[in-house]
Amino acid sequence: MTTKYFSKIVAIFSLFVFLSGCQTASLSSRSERVPMEERIPILQSQSSGVWQGKDLSVDYKYSRESKALMLSGVVQFGNSLIRGFEVMSDFRLRVIFFDENGRILGTSGLTADRGNFSPISFKRELALPASAASIAFDYDVNALEIGPDGGPMSFWQYAIY
Repeated sequence: MTTKYFSKIVAIFSLFVFLSGCQTASLSSRSERVPMEERIPILQSQSSGVWQGKDLSVDYKYSRESKALMLSGVVQFGNSLIRGFEVMSDFRLRVIFFDENGRILGTSGLTADRGNFSPISFKRELALPASAASIAFDYDVNALEIGPDGGPMSFWQYAIY
């Protein structure tokens, strides 16, 4: 398989994954709810914690002001990604805001990267929706497998079901 052909396949696959994610977010934001166990309350003026996803963890801190949320943290990739893949071709971490009933109020990108699986830091000041009571993280990762038979693989975790 030539490099040019392989690059086209990776580009088409990445576009498909991206468009699928956009469709899910746009349809779900109107009607779907998020389970309580996926929500991180943001009612205190400041707090910190660790969110554990399937393939990575996010060590986060937030500070809440009247109309803004300062959110910072570090993404640590799990061993399944670090040991099984050569390169990360695309990574995106998002935060989703919810009201007290788990209805989606909005989303915001926190960080995007590509390259190796080193920890990724982020720090953002985000507009806080008026009735926001909790947040959740979601992500998607595109990686290339190690070895001659390796190819692109995608990993994701979405809070919206």
